[in-house]
Amino acid sequence: MADSASWRNERFSAEETDLLVRNGDVCVRRVGLCCASGEVPQPSSQAVSSSPSSTQLSNTADFQRMLLTKVNMVLENQKQIFQMLASLNSRGAGEQRVQEGLQLEPCASQEDFREFEDKLQDKQFFQQALLFLSLIGGRKMGENTRRTMLAVATNQVWCGYSLFGKKKKAKLCDLRVYKLIKRAVKASLPGAVEKDIEVQIMEVLKHAPQKVRREADAAQRTTAPHTGYSDDSDR
Repeated sequence: MADSASWRNERFSAEETDLLVRNGDVCVRRVGLCCASGEVPQPSSQAVSSSPSSTQLSNTADFQRMLLTKVNMVLENQKQIFQMLASLNSRGAGEQRVQEGLQLEPCASQEDFREFEDKLQDKQFFQQALLFLSLIGGRKMGENTRRTMLAVATNQVWCGYSLFGKKKKAKLCDLRVYKLIKRAVKASLPGAVEKDIEVQIMEVLKHAPQKVRREADAAQRTTAPHTGYSDDSDR
């Protein structure tokens, strides 16, 4: 019994501290040692050798920076993908609403154009027209603006307008339809600058008379009677 009690009284009276490096973090491990004499044991040579060197810490820091860079790239790619999916979902929903709602026909006369301008006073009609025109599209601003304007009115109608009313033409910049066209192009091309859209609108108005003449010449050539003589008529 005395030996057993003496053994139980020999408790751990010292601790040895080892330094470990795990994934660049310095961790402290305490190991209890049994010492009957009360002496504190010295750290082992293995524990000393496991202390991180400056080279190891530098390599670990470089690895962490590289890993963080990769993670940031992945997160940025995910963000762009989510934005694209949201845009596609929104565009699909918009196309479905247009199919179920307003369908515009180009104004073929000044009377139709004035009537369309009056309808734009209705906010709901304006928003429906904006949605319809914004889905017409065009990859480049010039193409997008031209297609949007021709969905609103024909070149024959645009011949009577200039942006600021020059050459005794009607002033387009004061009309609601002008704001409608700009907003439709902007919605279709979010990166478009308003000033650039104005320039493209002026280009469409500038070339409208020439377009009308070409259309008239083409129609005349198509409907002109054939004036040539056949072989039978020469006989």
